[in-house]
Amino acid sequence: MRSADVARLYSRSEVAVRLLISGTHAGEFLGIQPTGKKVKYESTEIYRIADGKIAEEWICSDMLSLMAQIGGQGLSMGKLAAMWLAGYRVWLALGVGIGLGALAAALLRFAI
Repeated sequence: MRSADVARLYSRSEVAVRLLISGTHAGEFLGIQPTGKKVKYESTEIYRIADGKIAEEWICSDMLSLMAQIGGQGLSMGKLAAMWLAGYRVWLALGVGIGLGALAAALLRFAI
């Protein structure tokens, strides 16, 4: 696998990196035997640094795209969709929270 660091932001205690990763599916991955196929996918990674070491990491890789490229047979569309949604769960929760908050505010305004 090769990766190209295409974007990097950092502060004293945090580093954010966007990577474009490419390579060949040459070994078993999540139970999928090697296919020899060329693959490309993106990963966005955020690291919190404390005392000069990585203290926490948050990694959001485009696993749906990767699995589609290597032919993730045996994986249902539901599992692939769940993997894709896992990367967006924070944004989904935020959107649902904002929507419910707006709905509650509207209902309270009309109830008064």
